[in-house]
Amino acid sequence: MITLNRFLVNPFDDRNISLDELVAFATDHLQRMIANNPGGVFDARIAATQAALTVLGQGTTNDLIKLGLRKAGKLVKRQFRASLSGRLIRIYGTVVGALGGRHAGVVECFPLGRRIFTRCPDDLLAGHLRHLRDALAERQADLGTAVADEAESMLGTWTVLHEASEASTGEKVATEEGRRQARAAVQRELFRNLLTLALHLTEEPENNEPDRLSLYMQPHWLRDRKRRKPEAVGGGPK
Repeated sequence: MITLNRFLVNPFDDRNISLDELVAFATDHLQRMIANNPGGVFDARIAATQAALTVLGQGTTNDLIKLGLRKAGKLVKRQFRASLSGRLIRIYGTVVGALGGRHAGVVECFPLGRRIFTRCPDDLLAGHLRHLRDALAERQADLGTAVADEAESMLGTWTVLHEASEASTGEKVATEEGRRQARAAVQRELFRNLLTLALHLTEEPENNEPDRLSLYMQPHWLRDRKRRKPEAVGGGPK
């Protein structure tokens, strides 16, 4: 008989997985989610994972781990901002298609055009996204809810990523309990990512191939890398 509750056991909550291995796996997985994120379907998961990794970085004294996490955080932000152009083009097309190119509503939604979203400093991006969200929401009767929801998603994701980035620049004194909780949070987000990927990869029956999970997760990062004891010089008895 199949034991169903075993599918609810978090495989990343394993005492045999060292912190170095957990971070190596998580940062590699994060970059893979960014690279294979059709239509921004994993934006929320990417933001949540990066936020958890940032908190973990604040609680560790390992400089190499902190460096790796900072690099991962910068990559996530760059990839998110790079994805904005295509997403904004789709929103802009919807607005123009519904209202017309010369309608005042187009200017209300994009008073400074689209390029401002990709060229403005990080600290100002949330304000521009918030204005876009509010302007789209006010015209839901003409535009529907999809574009406003998309703008809300972009704002929410960026808020998490930017706050995590800002927090990583500050120094915090972490207790042992704080470090334990930070590690548990990363393990929890990784498990949620696994469940999300399972839903995504099995959404279309014809594409239900378990091997496709390797696009996003590489278990070899979690394996024990203990060095083997060197053999005695001269080999065994002759």
